[in-house]
Amino acid sequence: MHDRLEFPDNDDSYLSRIRAKYDTFSKSQKQIARYLSDHPEVILTHSITSLSKKIGTTPPSMTRFCQLIHYKGFADLKFCVEKQISTPFAENLEISLTDSVDTIKNKLIAMDTQAITDTLLLVDDARIRRAAKAICSANNVFIYADGNNSASASYAYHALLQLGISANLFSDYCLGKMAAAGLKENDVAIGITFSGSSSTVLDFMERAIEQGAVSIGITAFANSSLVKMVSIPLCYSAHIGDDLRYLHIARMCEIAIIGLLQSTLINIAPKHMHENMTRSSKAIASFRQR
Repeated sequence: MHDRLEFPDNDDSYLSRIRAKYDTFSKSQKQIARYLSDHPEVILTHSITSLSKKIGTTPPSMTRFCQLIHYKGFADLKFCVEKQISTPFAENLEISLTDSVDTIKNKLIAMDTQAITDTLLLVDDARIRRAAKAICSANNVFIYADGNNSASASYAYHALLQLGISANLFSDYCLGKMAAAGLKENDVAIGITFSGSSSTVLDFMERAIEQGAVSIGITAFANSSLVKMVSIPLCYSAHIGDDLRYLHIARMCEIAIIGLLQSTLINIAPKHMHENMTRSSKAIASFRQR
């Protein structure tokens, strides 16, 4: 095997896991191992379906291979590789108290671009499609958030309304819990929390899941309580500095995922939804001309 990613021998990268298990693999598993070792970049740029076709295997075989090297599945492998290949913000990008406005602007351009790029490479294509299909067929879509995440939740609420999809946004604890209790099997609950551990959002989602709703989680942390709880986790870049000057980057990553979800919804939407979109577009255009 020819390894192109330079990780130390004692690391926990997928390459070291492949090396440790390689002799135990079947012929087809060795084929997958060799391809992933020679072409590490494809893990971030392909869905499990497209990568399986490229290698000459199947998505279930790819999932089993990922589990053999101790990942939950392909999405977990992709997330871990993204964390190892993408470095956190370089030291020279950190904003200092002596920086001019122009310097801050250029540093933010670099950080914002990196975070959004990492996010769109990381998010799993199949999960986006599953989320879009669930929303398309839902009777109700409830969006849950609290604190700073409420800004992204508000954007998601408006993005769905623009498509003619009935949606509601909850951040108040009592109202959110009461609303979640009324969800049914053909409904969707979306929880948005940077840490994936907001007790308010987790309580909302737990109640929604108990009612049988399809659960979608948007968070930066793949091993968080939210990801373990929901049926469709959508994770974004965790490489965001813990500083007031960088908090907006998390919102941008959340909105990038919501934007991708909205575009996917438009592409798969049934005819009656496209009629709603046309009316919505005309209303927006009319408002802007005032």
